[in-house]
Amino acid sequence: MFKNFLRYLEGTVRIRVRGAAIERFLNLCSRHDIALHGIERAALDELHATVLLGDFKRLRALMGRTGCRVHLLRRRGAPFMAHRFRKRYMLFGGAAALAGLCWVLTSFLWVVHLTVPDGVSGYDLAHNLHDLGVRPGAYIGSIDARAVRSEMMYRMPELAFISINLHGNRLEVEAHARRPKPEMVDKDLPTSVYATKPGLITKMAVTEGTPAVKVGETVAQGDMLVSSVKLPTGEQGAARKSHATAEVEARTWYTATSRRAPAAAAKQYTGKETVQYALVFGRRRVNLFLGSGVSEENCDKAVEERKIVIADSLEVPVKLQKQTFRYYETREAAPDPDAVRAGMEQAAVRRLQAQIDGTITARSTAFRELPGGGYELTLYAECLEQIGREAVDTQELPAPAQPGEEGAP
Repeated sequence: MFKNFLRYLEGTVRIRVRGAAIERFLNLCSRHDIALHGIERAALDELHATVLLGDFKRLRALMGRTGCRVHLLRRRGAPFMAHRFRKRYMLFGGAAALAGLCWVLTSFLWVVHLTVPDGVSGYDLAHNLHDLGVRPGAYIGSIDARAVRSEMMYRMPELAFISINLHGNRLEVEAHARRPKPEMVDKDLPTSVYATKPGLITKMAVTEGTPAVKVGETVAQGDMLVSSVKLPTGEQGAARKSHATAEVEARTWYTATSRRAPAAAAKQYTGKETVQYALVFGRRRVNLFLGSGVSEENCDKAVEERKIVIADSLEVPVKLQKQTFRYYETREAAPDPDAVRAGMEQAAVRRLQAQIDGTITARSTAFRELPGGGYELTLYAECLEQIGREAVDTQELPAPAQPGEEGAP
C-alpha cells in the first residue's frame, strides 16, 4: 500500500505499445532499468503496461530504436491532479492552511492531564508546572521532562515520584505522594496496656506483661488491662518492667441520637427542557445560540463537555459544551416515615462503624416524629472491638522483701 502511495505521488501513465518487435522493447526497458507494471498482452503485436511518469519521459527518447509506437491511454497521480487544479488557488490555500494547522497541533502542547493523589495539593502541582513552562500552548520542543521532574521533586518535598509522559500534543503528569515514616516503637520503653473505653472483656491475648484483669470482668475507660511489671519467678529474683503488648477484645455499648429537620419543598419536573451548545477555545467561549442564555430560576442546569479527539495522541484544544436546563415546580412533599427511618438508621450505623475498631453485633432503634415537625431516631448498639492501647508506665516497682518478712529468704 505504501508503494502505491509513492507511485501516486510521482504519477503513473498507462501506455499501449504496438509493433512487430515487442520483445526488443522489453529488452530495452530492462537494459535501462525502466520498470513496467500491470503488463497485459492484448495481441501478438500489442502490449499494455503502467510506467512511472519519470520513466515514461526517458522511454520516449528510446522508442526510435525499437520500431514500436507508444500511445498514452490513461494518466493518474498527484502531478496530473495538481496540473488540473493549478488555477484553483483557494484549494491550494486550504491545503496549506491544513498543513499549518497539523503542524501547530503536533508541535505545541494543548492538553495537560494531572493525576493528583491524596496528600498532594493539586493547585501547587499545577502552579509549579506552569512556572516551569509546562502549560497548554507551550512548544513541545522546549519541555525537558527530566529537568522538570528533578525541579518538581525539589520544589515539592511531599512528592515521592512524579512521571511526565508526552503522547502527541497531550501531556500526562502522574504524581505519587511520599508515605509518612512509620512511628518507631521503642521496645525497651516500659509500657502498660490501658482501656480506651468501658466494656466487658471477652478475649485477651497477652504477649508480654502481667494481666491486670480477667476475661468476664467489666472495665472502665483508663483502667489498666496489662501491667508492665513482671514479678520475680524465683526467690533470688527481682521485679522488673517490660514493654507490655496484648490484644484485648471487649463487648461495648453505644447510644446515639440524631434528628432530621422538617421536610422541605420537593421538586416536581414539568418535562420542559432547553438545550444550548457552545464551543470553548482554551479560556474563550463562543455561544452557538442566540440571546444571553436562560434564567436559572426554577430549573436545574446540567453541563456536559466533549473533547474533539483526532487520535489517541492528538487532541484539538476545542471542547463542545452542552447545557441542559430542566424546569420544575416546588411543592410540599410528605415523606414516607418508613423510608425516613431506614435512611436515618443507615446513616447512624455508618457513623458508628467509622468510630469503632471492630464490628456491630446487635442493634435496635427508637423512632418518633417531633411535635414541631421533623424526626428523631435513637440507635442502641452492641459492639465487639479492640479496646487496648499501649502507654508509658510510670508506676514504681515494688520494693524487694526484707529478711524475716514473708516471702524473704
